[in-house]
Amino acid sequence: MREQLMHASRNKRVGLQALAALARHAFKPLVRDMAHNPDALKTSPEQYLERAKIIRRQVETMNNADVRRQLLDIAEKYEELADGIERPQSL
Repeated sequence: MREQLMHASRNKRVGLQALAALARHAFKPLVRDMAHNPDALKTSPEQYLERAKIIRRQVETMNNADVRRQLLDIAEKYEELADGIERPQSL
């Protein structure tokens, strides 16, 4: 039982570390570009879709169901953002 708890704890920690690394990877180009180009703040639908694709690929390597669900939720949000830019909602 103790070994199972240690394995689950380690697995979750690895999943959270991967999630943090993924977040750093996804936003690093945006932050770097902001210093040189104010228009870099405008994220295109293609950029959001690419981030969603990267996250979905990362999910395939995850063993922890909670982390997988969180990553899939993030990917869905990116896809919703892309869809909102492509088809702006009327007021």
